[in-house]
Amino acid sequence: MDNDSSSNICGSVDVEFMANAKMQLEGLIDPYQNPEYKCILQLMNAYLRKHCTHNIISDVIDISETRSKTIYYCENCGLSFDGLSAPR
Repeated sequence: MDNDSSSNICGSVDVEFMANAKMQLEGLIDPYQNPEYKCILQLMNAYLRKHCTHNIISDVIDISETRSKTIYYCENCGLSFDGLSAPR
């Protein structure tokens, strides 16, 4: 397989697998995440930031009965964005 066809296949499948794995790992609540575990999550975020073709979606969430906030996230990988800046 040449580099062009392997990058086309990996261009979406790898991101989908990484996003799914990240979502599973984030299920462990923070007090139970040791430093190595948190490092793995950070590496996954870095991978998704670099390799995902982001499709940014905006949504409004309620903060309280009288306040709401607009959030931005990638529909493909789930990374959140602060405004329209780089993903976190």
